Parts: sequence; C-alpha cells; structure tokens
Amino acid sequence: MTERRRVQAHRQYEPFRYRGAMSTRFRSGATPPLRFALLLLVLGALAGAPAQAYAYEIGGKAWPGGRISYFNASDHKAPVRSAVRDWNTSGARVRFVRVSSRARANLVIVNHRRCNLNDDANLGYARGFQARMRLTPRRCGAGLRNPYSIRLVAAHELGHVLGLTHVAYEKCAIMAPVLSNNAPAGCPASRNNWQWNCRVLERDDVRGAVRLYGGRVLARRAPSACDIYPAPSPPANLAAVPDAQSVKLTMTWRVPSPVPLYLFPRSSPLAGSASYALSDTNAPCPAVDTARSTFADTVARPEGTVIETSTYLPVTPGTYCVSVWTHDALGRSSAAPATATFVIPTPTPAA
Repeated sequence: MTERRRVQAHRQYEPFRYRGAMSTRFRSGATPPLRFALLLLVLGALAGAPAQAYAYEIGGKAWPGGRISYFNASDHKAPVRSAVRDWNTSGARVRFVRVSSRARANLVIVNHRRCNLNDDANLGYARGFQARMRLTPRRCGAGLRNPYSIRLVAAHELGHVLGLTHVAYEKCAIMAPVLSNNAPAGCPASRNNWQWNCRVLERDDVRGAVRLYGGRVLARRAPSACDIYPAPSPPANLAAVPDAQSVKLTMTWRVPSPVPLYLFPRSSPLAGSASYALSDTNAPCPAVDTARSTFADTVARPEGTVIETSTYLPVTPGTYCVSVWTHDALGRSSAAPATATFVIPTPTPAA
C-alpha cells in the first residue's frame, strides 16, 4: 500500500535561489516529491510558507533500520558521493549504501529531463515505494550546476529522503529553503560570491536526523566558509609620481592575469576595477581596502599597463604611501595591495 506524502514545491524566479513552499496533490497511488530549486541571483524575499520556529522540522517517516540503498543514474557522481558521506558520517544512525541494481534500490537518483533547476526528492519512507531524487543535469551549465552547489543540493535532497523538511529561511542549515552563493542563505558563506558552505551539514540538520534515527551529533571541524578560488593578484610594477604644478598624482601598474572564475560571474560595481588608499604623512601604507576611492578614468595600454591620474595630491611635505588593489568580476579584492611611496618636498623659500 503506497503512502501519500506531503510536498513542498519551489518555483524558479531568479538564478541561484530556491524559494517558496506549497502543497500539491498527485494522482492516486503517486508519491509526491519535495522540490528544491537552485537559482543564481540573490533577489527578493522568501515566498510561501511562513518562517518556522524550530531548529529542524520532521516531515516524513524514518526508514526502517536507517539503511537506504541507492542507485545513482544522474551525471553527478562525485558530488552525490560527497553528500552521501556527509550524512553517513554525521553521527545519526543512517547509512546510504550505493548498489548496482536499480530495481533493488530504495532510492533512485536521476537527472531532470529539462534545465528547470527544480531539484526534488520524496519525503521520508513509504512502505513498498521506491523513492526518487531528481537533479538538474550538468549540461545546464557549470554556472548553474557546479560541484559545490550540487553537493549542497544533493545533501538537502537526501535530507528530505531521510524525512526532514524545510526549516526557517534565516536558519544556517542545509534544510533551509534558499541557497545563495553556494551556501544556505543564513550561513556566513552566502555573503561572499567566492565562498561556499564547506561544512555542508549544520548541527541542526544532524539533530533532526538523530531525532528520527538515533545516534549523536558529531563535532564537525570544517569551517563554515571556504574559498572556492584564490584572490586575484595585486597590481605589478606600481609607480607613483607626484606633479606639484598640476597638483596631481600619476600612478602606473601592470594588470595581473585574471583568475578564471568557476562560478557564474555576478554583476558587481567593483567588477574589473581597481581601488586605492593614500596614507597620512609619514604613516604606514594602508592595509585595508575600503573601496571608497575607485578609479573612474583608467587608461589601459595593449601590453597591460594602466595609467591612472588622481585629482588629489597632498600638499603637506613628507613621505606618502599609496596602496592599490584590483577587483575581479565578483568584486573580490586582491589578497594584498601593491604599494608605492612618493615624497612631497619642502617648498624652497623664495629668494
């Protein structure tokens, strides 16, 4: 006898975000999936169900014995293996076991037929029913589906298979309904385009699984945010030449080679720009990029040399230091600035 299970469906609104929850009825005998859409922009607010007060939410029945055999027919092999390992080592008494027989598997993982970014999975255990989990295929583009995002999505969908449903939007948990910048929207990594939530499962996620299956929450030493790619290099061959007559400072540097971005390049007001900071008289070089002083009239030569003229030049005699940072397409500053010093001489007394 097949059990009917409740569903939470997510519609695609903007890329890199999944949002919304609603109930859907299926034909008699069908088991509804619990859907999870991955979108690419962080826009708007969560649509659908109101925020829930609990740290985890139980929505389905536990699998007998906590053992779930699965057959992975999708083209996401490594990310699914990683997501399986995340749950198998969480401390909850659950075990996803890969099998070679599709017919004998408790769970079958497949590709969606279309690039609709609506991933889904059945919610919990139903006697006599083979659960299904669907993932958006790789052909839909690395910007929409990369190993970082698909591992998080797979871990989320496996959580539904275990019987967990969505928690409140603002929670830092894999079972939150919104993914932003390769991290649940409530996690620190969601604030930076170049990081991902490398811990994957949070304590609240595991607490929910422990509630269903027993066990204990194991300490996870992984940080909550990891860099996906290195920071861009600082400018090379920086030189700063003051001109007392025009009261301007001319800076030149060579543009570093850009870092290939794995993620979809989101628009940023700092994309491809450079910023600078000027020290006080006889003070150390500025070490923090505030991005408050950005170049607007940069001139780039074919060989990669940039000439920039600042409209401001100190008039107090002394030694000064200018720091220059570059920014990549996602707005990330170089790990360190390039620095150059110049001297404003003491005026010569008139004869």
